[in-house]
Parts: sequence; C-alpha cells; structure tokens
Amino acid sequence: MHHGDGIWTGYSYEWNQAGTDADLLTGGNVKLLPNGVNWTYPSAAECKRCHTPAANDALGPEIAQLNWDTPYPSTGRVANQLQTLNHIGVFGAPDASLPGLIENLPAMSNLSDPNVAVPLRAKSYLHSNCSMCHRPGGPTQTGMDFRFATQPINMHACNVAPTAGDLGVPGAKIIAPGFPDQSVVVLRDGVRDPLTQMPPLVTTEVHAEWMNALRTWLNDPTMCDPTVDADGDGVDDRYDNCPGVYNPSQADHNLDGVGDACQLTANAGSDQTVFDTGGNGVEVVQLDGSSSVSPSGPIVSWTWREGTTVVATGVSASATLTVGIHVITLEIRTASSSLATDTVRIGVTGSDTAPPSVPTGLAPSGVGATQVDLTWNASTDNVAVWQYRVYRNGAPVGSPAGTSFSDTGLAPGIAYLYRVSALDIAGNESSLSPAISVSTGDASPPSTMNIQRQPAKPSAPCRSSNHPDKGAPKMNANGAPK
Repeated sequence: MHHGDGIWTGYSYEWNQAGTDADLLTGGNVKLLPNGVNWTYPSAAECKRCHTPAANDALGPEIAQLNWDTPYPSTGRVANQLQTLNHIGVFGAPDASLPGLIENLPAMSNLSDPNVAVPLRAKSYLHSNCSMCHRPGGPTQTGMDFRFATQPINMHACNVAPTAGDLGVPGAKIIAPGFPDQSVVVLRDGVRDPLTQMPPLVTTEVHAEWMNALRTWLNDPTMCDPTVDADGDGVDDRYDNCPGVYNPSQADHNLDGVGDACQLTANAGSDQTVFDTGGNGVEVVQLDGSSSVSPSGPIVSWTWREGTTVVATGVSASATLTVGIHVITLEIRTASSSLATDTVRIGVTGSDTAPPSVPTGLAPSGVGATQVDLTWNASTDNVAVWQYRVYRNGAPVGSPAGTSFSDTGLAPGIAYLYRVSALDIAGNESSLSPAISVSTGDASPPSTMNIQRQPAKPSAPCRSSNHPDKGAPKMNANGAPK
C-alpha cells in the first residue's frame, strides 16, 4: 500500500482456518503447517529488507518478466503475455502503450526452460530473487550488481573476495569462475541457516533446481570473460540464439534453438485463382518464392511439390495444373542444409456460373470477452469450394479456406449477428446461411500471468503499505480490501 507521503511499508496477512478471510498481523509470525514446514509471515521491517527503495519498493512484474508466451487455460490458447495485457488495455489504450515492438523488448527466461542457455536462465533468476538488494544503491555492504542487464564481468562478484566471511572456505570468492564450491553465492544459496543463507529470511528449503543451474553456470571458467555482443542487443554472443542480429527478446517460437530473427523462412506467395484459358482442363500457373528470407546464409535450392510429386524447381517457376484446388509446398534449403517450407493454394477453374451450396450448421465453438469462434458444415460445388465468407452484423469480416473462423477484437458483453456464405474458384457466392446471435462474455483479466520471478520456497505473502499506524486494509476471501 502506498500512501500520500510516498513511503512504503509491508504488511502480512494470515488466512483463517476456514480460508474465508485474512487478518492483518501486527508483527511477524511463524506457523507450523500440516506438512511440517514452518511458514514465516514477515514483519513490516522484514518486508523492507527485500522491498528496497533501490528496486522501487513494490517489486512488481517487469516487462522482461512478462515478455514470453504462456498458455491461457480458459481459452486453450498460447500468447505473449505483454501482447495479451496490452490488447485488453492493462497498460492504457489497447495496442498502443508498450515502449516498443515485442521482439525488440528484453525477455527473461524460466529457470526450467531447456531451450534457453543456462547463463541466461541464471541471470534471470538472480535478477528476480537477488537484485532487489544486490544493485547500485541497495542495502548490502557489497557492490554486487545482479540485475539482468548487467554482464558478469561488471557484477563486481567475479574473483572478488567476500567482505562478510569466506564461510570456512580458504580463498573463496563471491564468484570463482570454474569453481562452484569456492563461490560464496553457491555456499550461501545452498544452505538454510539464518546466519549465512541467501535469501536471508522467510525460506526454509534450498531451491534444488536453482542450485543445479547455478553450479552449471559457475562451472564454466569463461563465464566472467568480457562480453562480446556484436549486435548490441544486450545478450552475450556465446548464448545469443541469433548472434549478429538485434533480438533482445530471444524469441524462438519453434524451439529449435535458432532465434526467430535468424529463422530461415519460406514464402510461397499468396493464394491465387486462375482461369483455364484454353478450355482444355489445364492451365500454366506462375510460382514465386522470392519473398523467402534467410538471415544466416544464402538459399541454394527451391523445390515445389504437390504431395510428394515435384511440380517445379527454382525461386520463380511455372507449373501446369488441372482444374480444381491444388496445395503446393515450397521447400527451401541453405548450404548448411537448413530446411523451411511454406504452402500456397492455387485454384484453377473453367467456365462456371453455378454457386456452391449454402453452408449449414453455423454455431459458436468458443466465446470469450473479445473473441467468438465459429464452425459450420462444408458446402459442395460442381468444381470446388474455394473459401467461405463470414459476415458480422451484415459486413464481411473474414474469408477462411476451412469451416471455422475466429473473430477477434470484439467488445465485451455485446451481441453480434453472424452469417456465412461459400465461394467457388470462379468467385460465385452462395446465399447466406441463417443468422445466429452470439454474445461476448464480460471483460476479465487474463487467466494466467506467468511472471519470471521464482522465489526460494516457502515464502510468505507480504503486502506493501505505507505506515503501520495508517491502518492497512483487511482482506476478504478473494483478496480484495474490505
């Protein structure tokens, strides 16, 4: 809680036995849980040991801790948290309030993410759990800086003798590159003793996963070598998943270890329809893959296939196709044998004036606060159905090739009228299906906010407030002030 005089103070709350209400504690407390763990409720003074002015007191989620994809169970979708929160207006006007493109914003990583280099995972953990104290202006007696953006050579910890004791290890350093057992960060994080442990309070168990990652990182004798960052994105080239290309987010959506910024990308061009000019049931069509991209080396081969049959080769090529719908796959390869594919739909038609049948069975398959998912039964045609056209309140909003469509960017709590038609390759459109009305749900925050803060466990809730004498609010069962 933050009051008018600008000073923060922490408060702890304890749930009652029924779990229906939480009461403000006047001081710290320790409670024995049924599993045998002593749960610590920090006092106001203890809260301030971590909620430091140097770290802006509140220790709220940061951009880099939210800049990654997470599943949303209520919708079954996976999306970037920053994009999701921004889209629903958490940061202000929807889609207009982030300080830059998602891919150009920094991103911390999950400690357990095997697709991210261990040093980046370790630095993320140090930032989230240690840097609130260990940073410039922090309350410690050392000059350590464990913020994520600080490179190891500048952390004032590598080969630096500890000022608070060597914990019985002669020659110990805060970080001894290549020697985890002589590193004080390992010695302190690996014990639960109030006199020596880190973090210094409210934890009773060593975080084994963190200790494994920390030891792996410190076991590298070069970990504190000067950072080489040729692309200036703040990520050491040794761990950068796309060195040479600016990509602070280190996004890697296909989890192949190659960042999206360096990803070989095939582009088979836009879907197209062509007319059988000769009236002989076949037509020559042009294929164009010139928009394919390879940031990490030239493309050396271009192969166009329909199923397993090669129909053409080359960046720009022609193929003879029969009347109907064809799905053509472009395969591109680099000299290092990296492979990428993309598909294009091509419709070939002759003289045709008969429209497809009317789609039936239009129904919602999913409804959210800002999205409606629709499905329907397939139409038939004398040649082939090329696509469908979805209408919302009388206006077309999408042209899917299949029998489903997601209508996004809607307003919460509004009824929308939907109809759908079918089109063939020649552009003949069927009559509209019967209309259905679908109402979006009420607006609510995302079901998951997966912040990259991984506190040593177990720890206690600590609510920030201003002064203990200014009356911290009681909470009811849903966590809201009474």
